[in-house]
Amino acid sequence: VLFPVVKDGKWGYIDREGKVAVPPRFQGAIPFTEGLGVVRVGEACGYIDGEGNTVIAPRFKNAWPFCEGLAPVRDDKHRSGYIDRGGRMVVAADYADADAFHDGLARVMKYSRYGFIDRTGRLVVRPEYDFAGSYSQGLALVVIAHRAGFIDKTGKLTIPARFDAALDFSEGLAAARQGEKYGFIDPSGLWTIEPRFEAVAGFREGLAAFGQDGRWGFIDRTGKVVLAPQFDQVEEGFSEGLAAVRVGDRWGYVDASGHQVVPARYTSARPLHDGLGQVRDGDAMGYVDRSGRIVWTPSK
Repeated sequence: VLFPVVKDGKWGYIDREGKVAVPPRFQGAIPFTEGLGVVRVGEACGYIDGEGNTVIAPRFKNAWPFCEGLAPVRDDKHRSGYIDRGGRMVVAADYADADAFHDGLARVMKYSRYGFIDRTGRLVVRPEYDFAGSYSQGLALVVIAHRAGFIDKTGKLTIPARFDAALDFSEGLAAARQGEKYGFIDPSGLWTIEPRFEAVAGFREGLAAFGQDGRWGFIDRTGKVVLAPQFDQVEEGFSEGLAAVRVGDRWGYVDASGHQVVPARYTSARPLHDGLGQVRDGDAMGYVDRSGRIVWTPSK
């Protein structure tokens, strides 16, 4: 588990204790997934291992992390496809855009429409949607003529496009908007939490953020308010027991009781990942652990 850091304009990686694992020498870096990290060398992107050795030579215009054994990449003609861990192009760069695989399928865009392919590159769901999310629990969000619904892995519209907006399924529930209010539906499309919220985020660790009168709080899976609206902004939701929240113009982390575990003193904060949270102090980026200890001092 390695985390990208920047020092004197160069990027490298640290471990979760803050020890430098790959000295900063790249023009850019993305967090490790499945044992490989994306780095930029000059104008090209490639992949390295945890010791900083080049595994896939930098030859792509853009590249993204591996997920389910494949990674989306883009060539200098702005066409996207997929490579395997050996760097072989296993899905030809025939798409205007391509996203990570989830549940064995990946969202792709062609002719300004979204569809899905499998790991062999076979088109499972034709690109015919104005927008699409990612598969989760066998369902994917799709938008047809400004209406949101969900399809199964065969492309069948199992939840009709009858919502004004929706989010991907998360922990068995999906946020959906009816008129001006959000609620949550189950995989059958039935409301489990009636639409009564001005804004929401998906469920994470059993709780979902909701907005009311410009403030944010959290509800549980029954719709009960667990933390009353008291934060000025929330970054996604809970991760590893803490949530990144903004109080005034500063960010920190709170636990499920609302206790500010990491004081709000940063200009931005990201959800915890593998024990560390990425924080910024202006343009400088660093990391804190769940106790608030600075693991990597914010630097440019």
